[in-house]
Amino acid sequence: MRIVMKAKRFPRPGTAVCLGAGLSVATAWGFNDDGQTDILWRNYSTGENAAWLMNGPNFLSSTPLPVMTDLDWKMVGTGDFNNDGQLDILWRHATTGQNAVWYMNGSAYLSTASIQSVSDTDWEIVGTGYFNADGNIDLLWRNRVTGDNAIWFMNGVTQSGFTDIQAQPDVDWRIVGTGDFNNDGQTDILWRHATTGQNAVWYMNGATYLSTAAIQTVADTDWEIVGAGYFNAGNRTDILWRHKVIGHNVIWFMNGVIQAGATYLQTQADANWKVCGTGDSRVDTDADGLPDLWERNYFGNLIQNGVGDWDADGLGNLEEYWNGTSPTAQFGLQVFTPLK
Repeated sequence: MRIVMKAKRFPRPGTAVCLGAGLSVATAWGFNDDGQTDILWRNYSTGENAAWLMNGPNFLSSTPLPVMTDLDWKMVGTGDFNNDGQLDILWRHATTGQNAVWYMNGSAYLSTASIQSVSDTDWEIVGTGYFNADGNIDLLWRNRVTGDNAIWFMNGVTQSGFTDIQAQPDVDWRIVGTGDFNNDGQTDILWRHATTGQNAVWYMNGATYLSTAAIQTVADTDWEIVGAGYFNAGNRTDILWRHKVIGHNVIWFMNGVIQAGATYLQTQADANWKVCGTGDSRVDTDADGLPDLWERNYFGNLIQNGVGDWDADGLGNLEEYWNGTSPTAQFGLQVFTPLK
């Protein structure tokens, strides 16, 4: 993505700073306080935004997010950009090339931060993940015309470096998600072919491509992969599908790249509502069994591990996580639904 690095000074977003001013703040980690993977939606007719709060594969309720009436602002990902234990929302403007992050506290908007603009809108942000070992969420880019791919290494909302990764010149191959599909602690890249219905995963080692694994083909290209996340207790990255015509939504439960099961979610028949990603609260970059967001929410860092007992109540941190209890309050307080 070297063309970006040669561009002139990047303007800061002019409208993004007021995207959701005046909203109240709620305490939570993720989009609510249960540690589950939730589903992020945007209505590309009205500018409304919402999160489906989930309990595994089960819909609990929908919570509204701030409205963004400029429909050229596209939700393009989630991640904890300020390391506060909360999932934030990443945006890109389809015509100006501005980029921004909504800092969130659960489902409540806090403030907006700009990210360096990329005026060439052939470059699309297609995912987020941890592509180096610094503990900061990074940005995955794809050029929809040339098939080039790149990663921006981030320090919060500041680009600290970048690398080109191997190109995929067949632009019908679309990057549709990221996740750890082989449980090696690395962020892998999920692909779907827009005309053949083939699906595949690029196994990655940081920003280095290792190999490709095929996933079962779905020839009906009205079915779109719209996200990946942990939707059951199997500790495997699952795949979220949406039918762009009839509005059906389905989760594939995965065992690596093998489909182990599936379930339908409730239908959202209004095709103006698009899934913009998942709020995945269970990413674990240090492979200690404790989700990063959970650790940062309680301890402010990733120093703790699963066997530690910070509050000395006889329950290890991992046991507290699985029980849904606080690791910083002795003997007690249940804070979210147990994940067993």
